[in-house]
Amino acid sequence: MRFRPSIGGFVLLCACLLGCAGVQLEDLPPEPIAFMYRTSDEAKRRAELLDANAKPGATRGKKVVRFKSVRDYVTGATDQSELMATAGRMALLDPRSGEITILPVTRPGARPIAWTVDHSKLLFSALAGRKSQVFSYDLATQVVERVTPGSWSQPWADVGPAGETAFSRISGSGKESSSRIWVREPGGIARRLTEGPSDYRPRFTRDGRALLYSSLSASGQEIVRRLELETGEDRVIARGADPVVAYDGSMVAYSKRLKGHWELWRMNPNGTGKHDLGGRWSAVIEADQYEPALSPDGRYVVYVSLEVGREALRIRQLDGKGDRPLLEGAHGSGPVW
Repeated sequence: MRFRPSIGGFVLLCACLLGCAGVQLEDLPPEPIAFMYRTSDEAKRRAELLDANAKPGATRGKKVVRFKSVRDYVTGATDQSELMATAGRMALLDPRSGEITILPVTRPGARPIAWTVDHSKLLFSALAGRKSQVFSYDLATQVVERVTPGSWSQPWADVGPAGETAFSRISGSGKESSSRIWVREPGGIARRLTEGPSDYRPRFTRDGRALLYSSLSASGQEIVRRLELETGEDRVIARGADPVVAYDGSMVAYSKRLKGHWELWRMNPNGTGKHDLGGRWSAVIEADQYEPALSPDGRYVVYVSLEVGREALRIRQLDGKGDRPLLEGAHGSGPVW
């Protein structure tokens, strides 16, 4: 029997073709994209494991795992060995050729966090024993150095323009866990910046005057906050998560939950000028879209699309006029460009 496409299928096909036509791989910046790479089989098994741990009645999306502690929440992992085994390997993706290079310096579960401005070093989070720490990886020398100080679990960090390090530090255990933002100047002693209890993923603004970070409100809603480092003023600037600052400092991309789905949004670093990042017409409109990463030239955004329970990388023009998949036959998350 011959397949007869429906009107909806025809529209979907057109959207895919138009989206791919808008993003030409040869036009992309050459800098590599770091991400957590999973084979198709690993992605399938991970989806099954996450579904088994889903909250009763929860919608498929970013927060379906019944995390046991703040540590589990901010690292996106649990101590279950099989789930860790399918967490993915840290890899580099050549955005133009699609070539994938697995980084041999880490075991499964290592998560890229940020590049230095010159793309010479990659910050990533990995387990050191049973606690998460942030390390830097020098692409030229392949030397790995630890970034976060102390023996606490510290899964997120960022380095400011003057070499200062902001990081999230987890204290306590189980239901008593709390995560707060700390900072340490070069050669100085770490000092606490936030009260918690669920503050993580710090990002310096490019001028180094403020920190953006993710947090949870008292009602459990994900929010983005801005902390002025000189005055100590700390305020909510958006409802959402995953803030990332553009290389030129002009904008912040983040993910926002609307009508049951995560979408990509942008705003000015001070929280004004909020606007969605297009894609409402695209083939992935019903998929959750989160963890944005901005290209060095400021023209594109790479993000995670949750499709049928599996995370895939896609790329979109910032004007929303082009959208296409980045990986063929594989899956991934946690992109950093």
